[in-house]
Amino acid sequence: MMFTVSQLPPDQKYIIIGLITIGYALYEVAWMGGFSFAFMDMAPDYVGIIQGINNTIGLMPGFIMPVVISNLTPEVKFILFYFFFIKETSVNF
Repeated sequence: MMFTVSQLPPDQKYIIIGLITIGYALYEVAWMGGFSFAFMDMAPDYVGIIQGINNTIGLMPGFIMPVVISNLTPEVKFILFYFFFIKETSVNF
């Protein structure tokens, strides 16, 4: 689905937003259906704290790595990011 989004022109923004929303919803149903219940089974009194710590650690690469990559690649052309996006979407599917 993300490959399709990468191939659409920018003027079809409503289709792009719809595909991203559907893809994210399907991802959440598949991933969080069993994952969030594991914390509730392990420690029901502390599930909020455990999930907060887990989400903080899990989301750290999302805001650390763009800074690292931008410092490592100061003069990268746009076409390289395009190929990287295609590769990452194929790996995730």
